[in-house]
Amino acid sequence: MGGESAAGQTLSLRNRDFVEASRIIGESRFRIMVSEIAPNLLPVLASSLLFTILYAIGAYVTLAYLGLTSTAVWNWGTIMFWAQSNNAPLAGQWYWFVPPGICIALVGTGLALLNFSIDEFINPRLRASGLTSKMRRSSGLPRRPRLGFTPVLRTARPPVQTARLNISSGK
Repeated sequence: MGGESAAGQTLSLRNRDFVEASRIIGESRFRIMVSEIAPNLLPVLASSLLFTILYAIGAYVTLAYLGLTSTAVWNWGTIMFWAQSNNAPLAGQWYWFVPPGICIALVGTGLALLNFSIDEFINPRLRASGLTSKMRRSSGLPRRPRLGFTPVLRTARPPVQTARLNISSGK
């Protein structure tokens, strides 16, 4: 998810009814961008930013672990590089490689969970948290969802109305 998705989302927002209504009533372009398009684009940009940060951290730690960055700068990757270079796992010195590994895993998990929560905010099919208990029951969702399970609402299609032909005899 990068600049292409943000550009595509912006172009799709540009043609929405609420933007057209703002143009018709005479709003300026700047006001339309700030008050109509930017609030709808913000979750997409935030999700893209979190994914980019997560990818950058992973790439930098990997390069540091491989020894392709300066070993004079201490970070989680260089700590693990020096632990591996000094045979810390074989010497039983777990305290050299376990804490940086746990920190990397926690930061990655935290950013991924933030990204998933923003995705739930963006995707209307994943929005089930604002339902009343009556709406939950009528949609078939349990009263309390299972821990770690995101309920997905299935939108029911309206039944197709067919026209009935009443042919009466002219007798």
